[in-house]
Amino acid sequence: MKKFSIWFGIFFILLAGVGYSSKMIESSGGTLFSPVWIVGDTPTITADESINITSYYSELKTYTVVDSKVTVDFDDAKTGRIVLPSGETEITLANFKSGCVCPIYLKQPSSGAAGTVTFSPALKWGSGIAGVLTVTNSAIDCLYISYNEVDSLYHADLDPDIK
Repeated sequence: MKKFSIWFGIFFILLAGVGYSSKMIESSGGTLFSPVWIVGDTPTITADESINITSYYSELKTYTVVDSKVTVDFDDAKTGRIVLPSGETEITLANFKSGCVCPIYLKQPSSGAAGTVTFSPALKWGSGIAGVLTVTNSAIDCLYISYNEVDSLYHADLDPDIK
């Protein structure tokens, strides 16, 4: 009877859409294995009941600079790409969601003078030091932007010269 109760309980949990599994988590320190409670199709990875990790897939949208200006609209896509023209470009951020971290790939022009950027609204940088774009022709930098709605704070981090 005990085996029947255990199997019935497992069957009921699976039927209800709740299960238990182990999940591989990649981190800078290596690969971790952690228990995962699965409710329906949404995995919630727990470590001392305090971390919920949700991942998503988003199309890469290429934005076009017109008259030295471009608006990156995060309702269109969560990942952006801009091929900079020579000279200065003003990038306006629109519909940014609080808590979201979104990359924008900035590609320098293939020839001529380097492209530079300014942002509206202004970005805050770690230690107050703004990232510096790579000025080599065709170089690609990846800018990560996050938004804190409570403090109205746009934070940026730059990975220069991605190869």
